[in-house]
Order: sequence, then structure tokens, then C-alpha cells
Amino acid sequence: MYLSRFNYIINIIVMYFKKYYTNYHLIFFSILSLNYLISLFLFGEVTLFYRDNLDSEIIYNYIIGKAYKNGLNEFQIFLSGELNYTYFRRFFFPITYLYSLFTVEIAWLITDIFLKSCTYLIFFKISYEVNQNKLFSCLIAAFFASVTDQIHLGFSFLSLVYFYYTFVIKNEINIYNYLIIFLIGLNTDLHNVLICIPFLFILIFIQEKKIFLNSQRLIFIFIYFLTILIANLNLFINVIFEVENHRAEIIKSGTNLNLLNFIELFLIKLFRFPQHFDFRFLLDIP
Repeated sequence: MYLSRFNYIINIIVMYFKKYYTNYHLIFFSILSLNYLISLFLFGEVTLFYRDNLDSEIIYNYIIGKAYKNGLNEFQIFLSGELNYTYFRRFFFPITYLYSLFTVEIAWLITDIFLKSCTYLIFFKISYEVNQNKLFSCLIAAFFASVTDQIHLGFSFLSLVYFYYTFVIKNEINIYNYLIIFLIGLNTDLHNVLICIPFLFILIFIQEKKIFLNSQRLIFIFIYFLTILIANLNLFINVIFEVENHRAEIIKSGTNLNLLNFIELFLIKLFRFPQHFDFRFLLDIP
């Protein structure tokens, strides 16, 4: 009974959109913009959701931006100079240069809008190729764009989506695709995509078993990994010269990370299953 009522309401909404609106992109971009407009209306400023934004990550981007402009001495602010530039994962990201050109708020806002817009458009193309339903594709695209909340991590999530789109959806890879993956790769955090890459290749291989025989795709793979290597060069410098990580002495007790626990942790992080039944329940919902 309730399911039929729900389907009836959904059908009415769909029919209303089809009758009065043809530009679904404008509608869903307007919905996504509410993330900024509501906070501007209520507080006079754009608010952030993810807890690591203001206490660390955006601060790091701000100091990196100042270092671009004024030199590496800006890093002296961290532990009296004990942390040099190699500790900061996004030091070589071109997108971080925005923090040397604009204020912190404007630089973050430009990055956030650009990343969410790109994620929306790419997911729309993927979904529309599968089901040919424009309204549903816009809805799915808006959903995935809205969950892209860790903007400070660069284009890590977007790089995986674009990689999948180019391999599975596109028949031919042209110079523009190489250029796009080059720019995205230069802003991709290896720390965040490393665990996802094997699963991405498995998914692609299941769908397109002959893709690795295509020279265009091999070049595409080479550019992707080369640019990620360049963007995360400081991490490799730390490994080569055995620089200690700032969390080297942190020991997490009570965790037996065997294979089953690892898979469980991966699925929880991937799908963000709710793990608490208090105020954190709503935060865990995608």
C-alpha cells in the first residue's frame, strides 16, 4: 500500500518535470547550489561539513599557498620548522596554487564548485549511456556530486570516475581525454586512490575484457599514473630518504586487521554504512 503510494507520488513528480521543465541540468544545479545559498542566508557565510576541513586540511592548503608566494619559510609555523614541505601531500597539486591567488574562502569555494560540477557532468554521462533516462541520470549525478564532500583531497574521487567513464563509455580516446586526465592526475592524492585502483581495474575488466589490447587506453593508463607520481613526488621523497611520518608513533590497539576485517572496513568506507544510532546516524548516511 505504502509502496504504491510512493510510486504514485514519484510518477506525479516525474510527469510534472516532463511537462513544465526541459532543462533538468538547471534544476539540479540549482538544488546543489542550495548547499551554499542556505548557509549564506542563515549565517552570512558558506559553511563546511567535513570535520577535517577547518582544523587541518584547509590550513595546510593555506600555508602551501603562502609558500608558493613567499617561499618555503612559511612552513616554519609548524612545530618551529620541524615539518618541511615534503610532509604535505598536496604541495605539488596545481589546484593548491589557488590559495596563493585568492583568499582561503574564495579558493576553497572555486575548488568546491568546480569539482562538484565536473563530478555531476561525468556521472550524468555514465548514467545516461546506461539507461537513456535524462531525469534519472540527472538525479544520480546530483547525488554523487553532493557526496563529494572532501574537497581538500583534490581530484582523487573524480579521477576514478573519469577513468571509468573513459574506459567503459567512450569508444575512442582523443587528445582532449589525454589532456583532461593529465590535469586531473596532477591533482590526485595517491593516498586516497591507491586502495581503490585495483577494484577499479577489476570492475573495468569484468565489463570490457579486451580493453588492455587497445593502445589508446594503455597510453591513457600511462598518463594517469605518471601524473599521479608527479603530484605525489614528495611522498616518494619521504620513503627514499626514510623521513618519519608524523603519525609513526601512533599505535592503534585492539584492532586485528586480517583479510575479513580489511574487506569489512573497505565496504563500510565505500558505502558509508551507518554504524551508530545516535546523532552520528544521519552523518553516516550517504
